[in-house]
Amino acid sequence: MKRYLLLALSLTLMLFIFVSCGTPEQTTLTVKLPNETKVIYPNATGEYSLDTPTRVGFEFAGWKTEDGKDFPASGKITESTVISAEWNILSTSTFEQLKERIEAGADTILLTENIVLTDTIYVVSDTTITAQKPITLTRSEDFLGDLFVIGETSEGENVIVLTNTTASLSLRPSDTSLTVDGASIASNGTAFLVLNSSTLNMYDGVYIQNHNKLGNDHLTEDNSYNVSYPTKVGGSAAIVTSGAFNMYGGVISNCNSNTEDNKASSCGGAIYNYAT
Repeated sequence: MKRYLLLALSLTLMLFIFVSCGTPEQTTLTVKLPNETKVIYPNATGEYSLDTPTRVGFEFAGWKTEDGKDFPASGKITESTVISAEWNILSTSTFEQLKERIEAGADTILLTENIVLTDTIYVVSDTTITAQKPITLTRSEDFLGDLFVIGETSEGENVIVLTNTTASLSLRPSDTSLTVDGASIASNGTAFLVLNSSTLNMYDGVYIQNHNKLGNDHLTEDNSYNVSYPTKVGGSAAIVTSGAFNMYGGVISNCNSNTEDNKASSCGGAIYNYAT
């Protein structure tokens, strides 16, 4: 009987010690990326290995700890650690780079050279275009369509349906000027077409100028985006059919619209705003 009692007391004591001390805390590696944070669990000896992350329009520049120290891509840790990815932004100096990066979902574009716009650029994510010296984006005399379409893909697909989120384009130079120039070319497209609850943001230093629209490219009787009388809609600088245009600064000048029969548009010469 004493033997069983001693055994029971021993088991109770062991259970008490186990519960009191608890189980060892798992060592973790918390990895912070631009759009997500993930937790990695090293193996039993604390060893880990990190894949090289990618970001459209940027070059990966390594890992840093919270106190700014370099952190290797593989190795061993003995305590839980938080690291962040470091990035170097790539220069965007050609139209091909600009279109490819924006349509691939780049969050930031750094313009380093003047660019001639020769085709429509479709904004499908939250993108900021910036510059550190005076930059001008100019409509090509051979291209008459919309310059930027925000909230729709080149195949006409709604960004919300594809990604479950809205798109936005922010024009935000850094203490310099960013000009979007229509070159006074009579086109049938607007500078910025804002669709599907997307947003256009314009800040100090931005100039939208010399846009002359004759009729409409995207807005037609067959594809009106629920806009009444689409053939009469102006909006040489911007057409907002469902979304928002936030003008926090900058200048819009010398922008006008005519209908296809060359009569002055009765619906917003420079900016047309509908259903917002």
